[in-house]
Amino acid sequence: MRGTIYCAHRLRRRQQSDASSHSSDSTHTRYDHLEEEVFGPVLCITPFDTEEEAIALANDTPYGLTNYVQTADKVRARRVARQLRSGMVEMNGKFGGAGSPFGGMKQSGNGREGGVWGLEELPETKAVSDWE
Repeated sequence: MRGTIYCAHRLRRRQQSDASSHSSDSTHTRYDHLEEEVFGPVLCITPFDTEEEAIALANDTPYGLTNYVQTADKVRARRVARQLRSGMVEMNGKFGGAGSPFGGMKQSGNGREGGVWGLEELPETKAVSDWE
């Protein structure tokens, strides 16, 4: 089985009209794998022309658990990471260290596990009026 690639399903392609587009061609191709939260050993690679387009593609989903940035340019990696709408950004294949918060944004959840962020979800806050 070495060297064999198995694909769980075909990627569905669909045309979408973007009324807010300023270009003369207002139709662009979207792929379902960019808009779904995929779990499992799957690597989705999508071509892009500009950094802005890559960020827009990554953020154009209702989900936001993790994004991955691969570049030798640390300044670019940090600039891109700040603009990605996900709970975690792994850069150059390195997972966050011990105590790093774990959690997503948007429909991937807003809670955090791990470190001080996970502990802050446990206490119950009470407001009491006329304390003095």
